[in-house]
This record gives sequence, C-alpha cells and structure tokens, in this order.
Amino acid sequence: MHPKTSGDLPYAELHCVSNFSFLRGASHPEELVEQAHYLGYEALSITDECSLAGVVRAHVAAKKIGLRLIVGTEIQLVDGPRLILLAPNVLAYTEISRLITLGRRRCEKGSYRLARIDLEANQAQLLVVWLAGTQAADRSAAQWLVKTFGQRVWIAMEQFYSGLDGQHRQRLQSLSQAFDIPLVAASGVLGVGLAAMLRCSGYVVQSGGVLGSGISTTATESEEEEDAGVVHYAIPLGHKAIYLKPPK
Repeated sequence: MHPKTSGDLPYAELHCVSNFSFLRGASHPEELVEQAHYLGYEALSITDECSLAGVVRAHVAAKKIGLRLIVGTEIQLVDGPRLILLAPNVLAYTEISRLITLGRRRCEKGSYRLARIDLEANQAQLLVVWLAGTQAADRSAAQWLVKTFGQRVWIAMEQFYSGLDGQHRQRLQSLSQAFDIPLVAASGVLGVGLAAMLRCSGYVVQSGGVLGSGISTTATESEEEEDAGVVHYAIPLGHKAIYLKPPK
C-alpha cells in the first residue's frame, strides 16, 4: 500500500537525475521509478543533465508498474539560467534531442555548450521549468524566458534546507508575481537513500499553513509563517495542465 501525500493531493516529480548524471545522481533510473511508484506519485520525470541516457531504463520500469514517465533533461546555459526541459509530445521530444545533440557536438566528451540563441529558434513545443536557485533575483532571465516561451514556462520551487528557504521562497514568489510565471513544486531528487525514500522537498503554500508533498505527512515549514501565495502541484496532463491548483 502506497504512503499517502499530505492532503492526498497529486504530485509528480519534475526534477530528478539518475546515475547517468555522473558525479550527481546516485541511483539507477529503475530504482527511482520504483520508489516514485511506491510513494504514490502521479508521474516522474528523469531529467539527467543534457542527456536522455536514463530514459530507456526508466521507461521499461515505468511501463512494467504503470507509472507515468515524463521525458526531460536539465541544462545550464552559458549565458543564461539553469533549466529543465520537458517533452509533452513527440515534437517536443525531437526538439530536446536536437538540443542535446547540438550542445554535445560542440565540446569534448562529457561536456556540452548551449546558449540562449539555441533555445530561441525552432523550440515551439517543449516545456520549461526554471531552476532559479541563486538566480532568483535575475529579472533579465525572467524577461527572456517569458519572451521566448510565453505560457510554456514555470518556476521550480525547491527547498535547500539551508535555513534561508523562507527568503528564497519569497524571492521566487516575487518573480512569479512580477512576470506572471506560475510556481511549481519540485525536489531536485538525486537518488534513493539508505532509508529507501526519495528526497522530496516540494511543498504547497496555502492560507493557514504549508502542506507537505511526497512522503511527508507534516508541514515542511512552520505554520506560523505568513501565507505568501500558492505553489502548484505538478501533474503530467499536458501543456495546459502541467500543474494543478490545490482545491479551496
């Protein structure tokens, strides 16, 4: 029987790297799929850095147990932000594949190079999740993302357990409100730990407190914190429904 997420709201992890992301990911793709299924996730996206190497094994495992798999990748632009690119359809998969090939061909094995201009041309289908991180005050990046991708861009809300998560959340919410970019919960999963759990730190902010997602059954932040907006749960239902507002 699957553990239930707090509030029983659907959750899909959109930021997860496998051991195909060398020196970053710690677990095999099939292990990540199995654990996501065990935790009751709606879907899982394998987003190895500038690579689709983990997708094949993840697909086989996901098909066997009936978990929805979202194909994606994570990239760092040389002149811009770190992004997750997701494929809602075959055309988007083709766009991502071409970008990966382009970036890898420019460098020696093990490296890649992609710039803003590479995403500005012929990228009409892929979806973008901005991993703002320390770039949470980068308004020029936000402007470029909105101009380039329109309503196909989201901002990832992740916790870093650094003691500054509240401030980080406020910066992301300010960006979201200023540029009308929706927030979406994500975790930055690196592997399955010794306790056989995915590191899940996505959360939803609602009036009256913060609701945890994933395996957590308690609030991930103090309920005394001021309400500062809504972070949308991610669900893999296509372009217009990649996130879902919690019920009132």
